[in-house]
Amino acid sequence: MRKLFSIVVFIIDNFDLIDGISFDFLKELLSEDLVLNRSKFIILNRSCKPGMGMITSPLMLEENYLDLSIAPFTPSQVETFIKQYSNTELSKDFINLTIKISGGNPSMVEQLILLKKDVTRCNSKNINFDSLESIIEYRLNFLKQEDWKAYRSW
Repeated sequence: MRKLFSIVVFIIDNFDLIDGISFDFLKELLSEDLVLNRSKFIILNRSCKPGMGMITSPLMLEENYLDLSIAPFTPSQVETFIKQYSNTELSKDFINLTIKISGGNPSMVEQLILLKKDVTRCNSKNINFDSLESIIEYRLNFLKQEDWKAYRSW
């Protein structure tokens, strides 16, 4: 009989923003032989710190681990991403602001597009943001106003 081998891939985006419970869960996963033998972890973060500095496991071998640095989007790639993702016409001012604030980080570009949609939908004015944290905070406040149950579950 043929054995089936399956591998589970965990993708963790914005790892530098991970909450304590999720971090503890991840450390617990990394302490299990079965998980280490049958899993791959892709951990993305905005800092240039190596992942092994943030997660250590005595069972984690150097040959099972690799740090990659991914270059941010160029301004033209950000503009292309916005046009493809948003499916609506956004102003050149918005595109330039997105390039400036995101620094080419695709996660931030996506959140800025979604915030722009939230602002338009809710007819809001005068919002100021300069980080992924402030963008998400605004988005959560819109969610809180529109759907308290969904906000509480977050």
